[in-house]
Amino acid sequence: MTVTDPSRSQVAQPVASVEEIVCKPHDSITVVYVKLNTDTDSLSGSDRSRLVRRISEHLSLQPHHISLSSRPTDLLESSAALISGAGDVPTADDSLSVLSWIVGCGPVKSHHMDILEKVESSAKDGSMSKLLDTPVSGWQVQNNQPKVMSKRRLKRALVTATPTPDGPSKHNPV
Repeated sequence: MTVTDPSRSQVAQPVASVEEIVCKPHDSITVVYVKLNTDTDSLSGSDRSRLVRRISEHLSLQPHHISLSSRPTDLLESSAALISGAGDVPTADDSLSVLSWIVGCGPVKSHHMDILEKVESSAKDGSMSKLLDTPVSGWQVQNNQPKVMSKRRLKRALVTATPTPDGPSKHNPV
């Protein structure tokens, strides 16, 4: 397995697909997060690679589209979840890691609907935990809005030189 740096806006594709879908900069990005009760920082590189490879095989996705993050406190906002589901164990906040992949540029791409159903059922019944050999505490689909930079310019004070009557003068003594 080769570790690559995928585009942050590339939609995950099924293994059989050669089509690449990249979200435009102004599109919202819809992402699936699978929450694992494990500290991936303590895992070896081959164990991390195995996690990604196994979930990609289980869901029939290309592995280079799947990311593994440790302690992603800024990623998982429950208020931003479009849909979420339980895993087979409760969440342990001290050792949370996340597998994630993009499923659409705004709306979820149609080929991901079957994949999301598989994520839901295998996370809840424990088969995903057995496959990954690590506890799964839940999953969620979240729509992340891009950060838009304001095109508004700041008004700055205009500085101009103004002549004054007390300016320099030539003085001739008498």
